[in-house]
Amino acid sequence: AAVARRDVNTAFGISGSHGFDFLIDSPPGRHTVSIFGINIAGGSGNPLLGRGEVTVGLPIGRIDEITGSAGRVRVRGWAYDPDEPGTEIKVAIYRDGIGLAWYPTGVQRNDVNTAYGITGRHGFDVSIPTAAGRHTFAAYAINVGPAAPHMLIGSGSVSL
Repeated sequence: AAVARRDVNTAFGISGSHGFDFLIDSPPGRHTVSIFGINIAGGSGNPLLGRGEVTVGLPIGRIDEITGSAGRVRVRGWAYDPDEPGTEIKVAIYRDGIGLAWYPTGVQRNDVNTAYGITGRHGFDVSIPTAAGRHTFAAYAINVGPAAPHMLIGSGSVSL
């Protein structure tokens, strides 16, 4: 803990540097990170300060809508790869477990850009011809960065 934190010093009436800020090399994937306070004066234990989940190098996104009418299903949402945040990627759409195609994310989504502090066109809006009946759709964001899996970004069912 070598980073100055005036707020900590004021709150506890102490001096010194008690903050930390560091990077951990990690392979792509989902990881749990735990931070412990190391007791340097002896005593019992090193208390857990916090734990969090982090996703490294995997594409992310979301299906915002799956709706159907008149023999078509609309699948709408967004996806991007943090390894190349300004790059349009593709989304693989599956119907009833069968891959249909990879569709580009070429729709402007200012809400996504603002939320993640990125630029680019990360939205998708696909209309898929579909026979009557109940169908399940799923979308996967296609990885464009270093080797990592494609990520399921949502699924849902619709009846026509």
